[in-house]
Amino acid sequence: MRTWNLGLNDPLMLTLCADARISPVDYLNDHIWQLWFEGNEPEALTLFTTYGLRVRAMRLFPRFLCKDVVISAPADFFQPPRVTRLFPNDIEVRFSPFGGLDVTAEYRVFSSQAIGGRFTFHNPSVLGENFTFEWCGLLIPLKEGEGIKVVQFGIHPVLQGRTDGLAPVSFITGGLRAGGGPYPCLTEQISLSPGGMRQIVWALVSLPDTAQSYELARQLCARPWEADLARIQLTHRSECVEITTGNPEWDAVFKLSQRLAASLFFPASAHLPNPSFVLARQPDQGFSLRGDGSDYNALWNGVTALDCWYLSRLILPGMAERVAGLVENFLSTADSRGQVDWKPGLAGQRSRRMAQPLLAQLAWEVYQIRPNVEWLKKVYPGLMAFFRAWFSPAHDRDQDGFPEWEHPYQSGLEFSPLFDVTFPPNQGVEPSLVETPALAAMLFSEAASLLKMASLLGEEGDQERLKAHSRHLGDLVEGMWHEEEGIYTHRDAQTHSVSRGEVLLTFDTRGEYPLQRSLNPPARLRLQLETQTELTRRIHICIRGRDSFGNPLEEEITPQKVSWLHGSGRFTSQTVFSFIDLVEVINLHPGDTAKLATIDFLDEDISLLLPLWAGIPSAERADRLVRETLRSRYLQPFGLLSHPIRSAKQGGGQNPPVVLPWNVLIGEGLIRYGYLTEAVNLFESWMKAIIQSLKKDHAFRAAYHPISGQGIGEQNVLSGAAPLGFFLRLLGLRLLSDQRIILTHLNPFSFPVTVQYRRITLTFLTDSTRITLSNGQVVVYDGNSPQEILLTPPNP
Repeated sequence: MRTWNLGLNDPLMLTLCADARISPVDYLNDHIWQLWFEGNEPEALTLFTTYGLRVRAMRLFPRFLCKDVVISAPADFFQPPRVTRLFPNDIEVRFSPFGGLDVTAEYRVFSSQAIGGRFTFHNPSVLGENFTFEWCGLLIPLKEGEGIKVVQFGIHPVLQGRTDGLAPVSFITGGLRAGGGPYPCLTEQISLSPGGMRQIVWALVSLPDTAQSYELARQLCARPWEADLARIQLTHRSECVEITTGNPEWDAVFKLSQRLAASLFFPASAHLPNPSFVLARQPDQGFSLRGDGSDYNALWNGVTALDCWYLSRLILPGMAERVAGLVENFLSTADSRGQVDWKPGLAGQRSRRMAQPLLAQLAWEVYQIRPNVEWLKKVYPGLMAFFRAWFSPAHDRDQDGFPEWEHPYQSGLEFSPLFDVTFPPNQGVEPSLVETPALAAMLFSEAASLLKMASLLGEEGDQERLKAHSRHLGDLVEGMWHEEEGIYTHRDAQTHSVSRGEVLLTFDTRGEYPLQRSLNPPARLRLQLETQTELTRRIHICIRGRDSFGNPLEEEITPQKVSWLHGSGRFTSQTVFSFIDLVEVINLHPGDTAKLATIDFLDEDISLLLPLWAGIPSAERADRLVRETLRSRYLQPFGLLSHPIRSAKQGGGQNPPVVLPWNVLIGEGLIRYGYLTEAVNLFESWMKAIIQSLKKDHAFRAAYHPISGQGIGEQNVLSGAAPLGFFLRLLGLRLLSDQRIILTHLNPFSFPVTVQYRRITLTFLTDSTRITLSNGQVVVYDGNSPQEILLTPPNP
């Protein structure tokens, strides 16, 4: 029997929630549970939730009384808990509270409002065992309500409470009675003969009506437990990849990462035609007070194309249907001009910005796994319209074939020092005024994927246009190479120039400030304002100067034009100045300070490495990017920085985090250009940070500290899980499907790895890769060159 204890003796916390693949899930009223092994009050093996912050705490836990000794804390168990089954909605834990009693505790979420389980007691000794079992409940309401108490429903005693529109009722089989312990409980005296066994089934339902909660809980206790388990296991085997590395911590991380990804899905809604997902599911989430989802935060109000791209690195190949549905969801938001929404949500949330151009790549990857030409025909027109929309005047303002982002969030790298407004040293430049290599690299990759589709579907006219776009985008990106810095750079969207940051003026009072400064190259100006409070200021500033032809220019700065956050304001001029005559400060609040400077387009972030992922640079240029720039400015003990640390900007102890989605993008670029050693080292650094976080915080984290590896941000967020797909690519597995397998190189790790997917077993050795098919046939790959192994003829 396999155990999932991460190779740790530390306490563990596991999330349980309804699995949309198997049971009903309610996006607006979803109860999410955690199973605590320690760290709760009282100390016990505790099921915990807050019903989406509708209560302070709801807890269910067992207690055992043997020979006048009360045992509830796992630390006091004769044999500590071991997780022996682990699915998004189902957990099995085995333990021995005292010698002579083995307990199997199973927990299963049946729907968003219903959870249940069963306890199996077994006496392995040659002596009889007598003990008392208590099933306890604690409910702490936030406002009005009643805590858990024992109530009689007909002939059945149940645990019942009431709070904020919920009436939780726990029903339990076996004729238990009201207990007299310190906690509200149902109890029974149990006697087990040598080798004897006893089983108790329970359910907790939390609906608005007490009678309905009771009735459904009673019905759930009569469900065919083993048949439901078989369905869960079948779903898991068909959609998940089992990985064995010889390192139990790595194996557990892969298991937990896939479990997290699968748990994030919700069914299709009236606003999205296919299942979608949220970015985390924790007990404090899942309830919309307004009832329509409009009050959900960024983790629940929709997903971006970059989120979907990273999710695909955790769930492909098994959940290709889900990824196909996500592509269709985005296309369903397209308007008449082909514009696809940036962050569509299940409750109809829309951002009114363009999605990141990553959808065609996702669609092509889905097609490789499940070659359905009819589906490709269905999505291709929408994907082409979306691609063309990026080059419309609304998004490519100077019509030079190089579009611009509209908002920092849209880029997926809102913490870039060039765009960020939350940290004082950062510039907060308006993204629509900047052309960035990352967007061009994404579009270059989209053109490559669309070109493959167009070729397959016989769209000859589109093929020529896509080839032209691809050549042009590649040339544009290469034109942004900065030889001195050894990296691609951002540039001004209008002048296409790259200015270095230069402070022109600092001031803290009203008045006229003659500058008489020439700017070469002509440049935009940015204003940074720091105030003593977090209130918006009534500033009024006028900048007068000239363009490159000597024509007079004037730009006025008013509060409405400034981006304000936490007492700091940022402004980017729409005007490009060649000469500054005068800065007139008409209104400035006493005590406020301001700085006028040119934009520093050499302010780097990790997105400037994205051309590696797209395959744009030559081998020589890629080598410099990797060996000089990446190693010296980005690589840290626990991954790649989101942007380099510069002494002038390091104040306040701030370190840019390691963000896994962007790390994986660059890591795929390393594999593309053959830097396997660097890619392996990078992956190992991520795993160290992830395992450290699981040991310390018992959760994945949104990001990780580059030096210490400490988790940063929200817990159990998609972006903190281990990218299983990247690991498979490192092993040399480029494609794994029921129809074919593509291998590109041998296992670069020093240990063998076994991958089980459905009925296919792959064993990755250092000198060969062995593929064992369902019929027992063995195919051996020697690694001399990429090889495609056909398993079954592809479907038309």
